[in-house]
Amino acid sequence: MFLTAETPKEARAIVHQQKQAGYDFIKLYGTLRPEVFRAILEAGQQERIPVVGHINRQVGALEVLKSSQVLAAEQTPPQVVLAIPFWHPCTKNWLSHCLGAGSA
Repeated sequence: MFLTAETPKEARAIVHQQKQAGYDFIKLYGTLRPEVFRAILEAGQQERIPVVGHINRQVGALEVLKSSQVLAAEQTPPQVVLAIPFWHPCTKNWLSHCLGAGSA
């Protein structure tokens, strides 16, 4: 399902609706306005639903990686580059599992 939000209020409502509908995560595309991007992240934390997606071109990679977005993915043909903010609690356990106990 593809939904779009034009305002922070719409963004928060969509996150709430998707959580109530039983979705496991919210996926972002890279063209959201900064205030909408931030509202989705805040709502995701409040609803306890992970937010994943592309690097938002309007806020930049550094802000995305410092944010609560669990996974950021970008494709640069012909390869795909994944950036995982390992300090996030949701991915820290995954990294520990992959790298061995105590490595993350």
